[in-house]
Amino acid sequence: MSHKNRQIAMGGIFSALCIVLMFFAGVIPFGTFFLPMVAGAMLLPVVVELGCKPALAAYVSVCCCPC
Repeated sequence: MSHKNRQIAMGGIFSALCIVLMFFAGVIPFGTFFLPMVAGAMLLPVVVELGCKPALAAYVSVCCCPC
């Protein structure tokens, strides 16, 4: 697997997990307090493994989701 494919796959997987957590923040009553924090922390491995540019792309994809 090439480096670019790995970046895209890792960013997409963590973005999808963040979007699911943000969805559950609206469904679970106490989720509005801690699930957005957990969703933000889910992007930390992207920063550590891949750097700032792919992490910024993942962050923007989560923030601009129309969910």
